[in-house]
Amino acid sequence: MSVVDPETDQGNHEYCYSLYPHSGDWRNGATRAGFELNYPMTVVRTGAHKGTLPKDMSLVSSSRDGVFVETVKLAEDSVRMVLRCYEGHNMRGRAELQLGMDIGDATEVNLLEEEEGPVGVDNANITFDVALFQVRTFAVETEHST
Repeated sequence: MSVVDPETDQGNHEYCYSLYPHSGDWRNGATRAGFELNYPMTVVRTGAHKGTLPKDMSLVSSSRDGVFVETVKLAEDSVRMVLRCYEGHNMRGRAELQLGMDIGDATEVNLLEEEEGPVGVDNANITFDVALFQVRTFAVETEHST
């Protein structure tokens, strides 16, 4: 049984679109440009904080085109930082997330932040493999997690 809504698509609608000229196929910047259009950066003004700035000005970045950092947040039940990334170019391989601060420990977690297992850590880097369009989530203890 289907329900028909006689009010569908009536009224004013707002939308935004963008043309993104680029060379090559869709993997060459179009995915990132679409994400940036749909989720613009939010700036929050705040006062001074204790501590030092990270050695790099990026909190977290990916070493590989096509592996996108989608979420950076505090864990629900601890002071760990949760990083969620996904492979968006339909390609397998090795990837590395580079943090702007040293990592004490990192664990792969599921979407409910339940531990799944250890992940490779080297100073400020997390190394892992990705599959086609795979989502990976990590809980990270940093020097600032105390």
